[in-house]
Amino acid sequence: MPTRRQSFFSRLAGILLVIPFVFPQTLVAQDPLPVADGSKLESVSFTRDILPIFRKKCLACHNQSDKEGELVLESVATIRKGGDSGPAIVAGKPDASLLFVLARHADEPIMPPEDNDVGASNLTPDELARLRRWIELGAEEGKSTAEAKMDWRAIPEGPHPIFALAVAPNGRYLVASRGNRLTLYHLGARQRWTDLSDPALVRSGLYEKRPPAHLDYVQSVAFHPTRPIVASGGYRTIKIWQRVEPSGQIVAPAGGAPVLQADAARDTDVAVVLRGDGTVSWYRSGSTKSFAMWKADQALLALLSVSPDGTQIAVATKENRVEVRGTDGKIQGSRAFSEPVHAIALVDSKTLVVGLGDRVVVLANQPDHNKEGNQQSTSADKEGKKQSSQSVPPWPVVGELREGKGPVSALEPMAGQPTSVVAGGEDGMVRVWDVRAKKVMRRVSTGKPIRALAVSGDGKRMVVVHGDGLAGLWDLPTGKRIADWKVDPDWELELDRVRWKAELAKLRVNGANQDVKAAENRLKGEETNAKKASEEQKQASEALAKQKEALEKARKAFEQAKQKQQAAQEALQQEEKKLESVLAELKKVTEEIERLKKEKADTAEVQKRRSDLAKQEQAVRAKIGQLKSEHQKATAAVKPVRQELDKAEAAVKTAQTNLQSAERTAQRAAELVQRAKQELAEAKKVSEQLEAARRQADEARQAKEKTASPTMTFVAASFSRGGRFALTVSGDGRLYLWDAVTGAGLERAETGSAKVASLTCFGSQAILVGTSDGELKRWPLVPQWKLVQTIGDVTDAGSLADRVTALAFSPDGRLLASGSGDPSRSGQLRIWEWESGKLEKEIPEPHSDMVLDVAFSHDGQFIASSGADRFVKVFDVHSGKHVRSYEGHTSHVLGVAFSADDRLLASASADQSAKMWDARTGEQKRTIGGFKKEVTDIGFQGLTTNVLLAAGDPAVQLRRSDNGGVLRTFPGVSDYVYVVSSDRRGKRIAAAGHQSVVWVWSDDGKAWASFPYAGETLDSKK
Repeated sequence: MPTRRQSFFSRLAGILLVIPFVFPQTLVAQDPLPVADGSKLESVSFTRDILPIFRKKCLACHNQSDKEGELVLESVATIRKGGDSGPAIVAGKPDASLLFVLARHADEPIMPPEDNDVGASNLTPDELARLRRWIELGAEEGKSTAEAKMDWRAIPEGPHPIFALAVAPNGRYLVASRGNRLTLYHLGARQRWTDLSDPALVRSGLYEKRPPAHLDYVQSVAFHPTRPIVASGGYRTIKIWQRVEPSGQIVAPAGGAPVLQADAARDTDVAVVLRGDGTVSWYRSGSTKSFAMWKADQALLALLSVSPDGTQIAVATKENRVEVRGTDGKIQGSRAFSEPVHAIALVDSKTLVVGLGDRVVVLANQPDHNKEGNQQSTSADKEGKKQSSQSVPPWPVVGELREGKGPVSALEPMAGQPTSVVAGGEDGMVRVWDVRAKKVMRRVSTGKPIRALAVSGDGKRMVVVHGDGLAGLWDLPTGKRIADWKVDPDWELELDRVRWKAELAKLRVNGANQDVKAAENRLKGEETNAKKASEEQKQASEALAKQKEALEKARKAFEQAKQKQQAAQEALQQEEKKLESVLAELKKVTEEIERLKKEKADTAEVQKRRSDLAKQEQAVRAKIGQLKSEHQKATAAVKPVRQELDKAEAAVKTAQTNLQSAERTAQRAAELVQRAKQELAEAKKVSEQLEAARRQADEARQAKEKTASPTMTFVAASFSRGGRFALTVSGDGRLYLWDAVTGAGLERAETGSAKVASLTCFGSQAILVGTSDGELKRWPLVPQWKLVQTIGDVTDAGSLADRVTALAFSPDGRLLASGSGDPSRSGQLRIWEWESGKLEKEIPEPHSDMVLDVAFSHDGQFIASSGADRFVKVFDVHSGKHVRSYEGHTSHVLGVAFSADDRLLASASADQSAKMWDARTGEQKRTIGGFKKEVTDIGFQGLTTNVLLAAGDPAVQLRRSDNGGVLRTFPGVSDYVYVVSSDRRGKRIAAAGHQSVVWVWSDDGKAWASFPYAGETLDSKK
């Protein structure tokens, strides 16, 4: 999971304003304000000199949130961009810059306006002079000398809350911040490992003995995905820390006599080196120069033992003599034997134990040390008298300890037990002898011949190196084997990383295959829908044709009915006209009769005419009645035909509408089929690409599994002071540091020599390694971490805005994303090529408030950010373009994370909830609630979709992303938790918060370790 951390600190923003920079078409000249002489200003900084003016008199209206006239005066970039009237400044030409012209009141609208709502005053002559000079000098960002002279105060030591924490992807390290300090922990050793300190901060004068990592609080940290590298974020700075590959400090160069053996005193910081030419050199852990050196007068064997106080050594000669000498080389005691000496151990200044064949011989420098022992060792005494030519009396044999078969090959005194010695033999047995009681106190069967052994200072642990070069860790009191060191721990970590990549690739392929199957099903469904739509279109077309045919019949019927109606009407009209003609003639005849009557003329003829006309009228009227009846019938017959025609027309319209709808549906269905085909093709393409990547990852896994671990053939072993760590060295030059409690591999260093012959720890932090070609080097016990890159500057607001609250490395480790911003004003999201410190990509206006967390997708294509503006957003890494926003939280979004397959996006918020989103569509899938305080951090556990949550309740929980169910609540948390992190597999989970304690659990919920505040100095008992 992505590893990093943020903490949001509220701040007050700018206070006063000017009116919007929306310039009218016509500017009216005003009496300009006076401008002081600024020509002597050699440099003007925007941050130092100009921004304070704007904060006081402009930014209330011209800020990122309130863009009056679309003008923002918070940065040089936004000022150059300008507002609705274009750029506000013309670099080098203040009188052509509207910003200066209006601020000077040389044109309208004047800035600030009279009687403005907040009482902002006009710019003073000095302020105008600074503004003019800044524009004259090019209107650049500039560095603020005032910022450089900020009144920094030392952050006191103490149990500060932990705002930033990260577990290394491989689970080896953990880093946590307390105030402005960074502490690195080794999870294998379960202890504080080193402090990340910037020595340059000593120059600040605030810190002398132990400089911190940053001047200000560290609010974000992130581990590199593959290398021992940590990024940390402070005020306007990002620092990159790297584990330095250990390099030994040359004590003696190659080319001299071979180093046969080296041994260190248990109780002091003295080590002694024996060379093949008989030279013996004495060293202290803090120096590369020997403080004593002498050369033996006879050839010595590769057998050396140093007394606990570092003032004496015991050596063996090729003539089977053992000698005890001081730093001056003078013999203080000796003993000669008639058989080869296989091992020696100088228990103290009075007791020397020698391994001879199948027995252990105890020598003492007091003749009467053990009279009984002297009497029992008469034969050895005689041998000593015969062979000794020294002026000092030989140390008498005070006891012979015999058990088992085969030579005693290794001897080690037991610290704190002056009468005990540990003996290892070629019979594979380890025996703890009480040299005074002459009895075995403990036996341990290792199963193979023993070449060398080392015993921890507390006598609890033992490293056994066998004749075949393999080694292991044993619990000496119980005789139980703790660990067999057969596999290189660094190789194991790399193998696990390669396997994890293969598993991740497989997971992504499975998802892609599901997408292909879904696309195939979608295409099948769309094709079915298209076929159905095509059939419905055909049916609609056929239905329309039928309706049109019916309409044509109805139309013909209607026309025929109308013709009949028309014919009846015309016939009726003709009869009615005929009637009118008859009636008119009848009227005339009637009038003629009346006239004839008045004239008393004969009316008979006229009367006959009237009678004929009356009959004709009667006949016409009868005909009209008949025609009216026929017309009524014809008219009545038109109505149902008209209705049928209307129905037919309506049916045609409906059929046309249905056909058009069917055509649109068919067209849409065909388009959806094409889209489904495209989606299927794209899904198959992605699947093929991911499958190729999976095959490549799987091939890398198989190749790594087939490649044997580096040869673990050890030649020597030792323990650190106090016995906390065990060390072994292989003949081909690899130096290994092991945890003496669990046997876990901690660190590895390459000595660069394939001729390593000896190893010993001396002092608290030094390792002495000698080679057969004469080289002698002193190595640090714990590899150092140092600052290798700094991005940004506390005096420069241009590179990083305010505190860096979020950091994340890209999956390939090449890029580093940083989140920061000006509180309540703007967010900043930048992507760096961290090794060079080059800005790779600027994401424009990512958030309107501080960016609080960032996370790369596992394929490296996208970056997600969350902010105090309540949004989660995703951007394209390569183009920087905004891809999608995820809206739903009602308060600051404090954490964001991608699932391993990049299908889910998780967010944690101060609104006391976490949300699960479909990363590809933006759909909100689940809200996880039930918290009483802020949910401060979130991350997915390994390759699963389960999420780790931290909250202020306090709580650290593992929850299901699909239904929000609690899978595990991690115990021991007792105060507000700010951050949670885990390794790439989710095996080690760590959290921290207000209590200044780092809690670490295993994935089964059991407590693994806890690291409370440990004070100023690092525990040196290693």
